Amino acid sequence: MPARCTICRRFDNDATETDPYCYHCGAEFSFEVPTVGPRSLRRIALEICEAWGKVNFAARPYLEAMLTLSGVGDYFGNDSGREIVVRFLSNASSFRGGDARRLKAELRAML
Repeated sequence: MPARCTICRRFDNDATETDPYCYHCGAEFSFEVPTVGPRSLRRIALEICEAWGKVNFAARPYLEAMLTLSGVGDYFGNDSGREIVVRFLSNASSFRGGDARRLKAELRAML
């Protein structure tokens, strides 16, 4: 994992925790894992398709719409991504299990 200098912000792929100093300015490196943003609706919808064997007929149109969206700020026709996610969640009560709880929580966090 590349490390980033806390002062000059340069990266060093060879830095280790036993030698955590920047070769350029001598400051200590930061070994924090970079944070990434939320996944796109498209990726979440693909995972739901894989995890949910027979999709409920009432949730299917919203799931198909989510496959075309990047985020809740996008539009599908006249409907915002936020509206589509809310409608999907209200119609996905038969989607159950560990994966379902995790994926639904991820969708709720995007609202």
